[in-house]
Amino acid sequence: MGDVGQIVWLKLDGPRSPERGYREISVSDEPLRTDAAILAALTALEGKQLDLGALHKVLARILPLRGESLL
Repeated sequence: MGDVGQIVWLKLDGPRSPERGYREISVSDEPLRTDAAILAALTALEGKQLDLGALHKVLARILPLRGESLL
């Protein structure tokens, strides 16, 4: 298979299968909405303020601009 850097999300609490009663597993290439909401909340709680002027200076040095806005 190789290392392709792909991330998959597993939903382990699916419904039980009618045949044998095992829980079904869902596989997705996108996070569950609840997982995304939890990650957003933690990011907001743990994030720190940053100096936008300093960010602009650094980005201007490392990113070539093609007329688009940085922020």
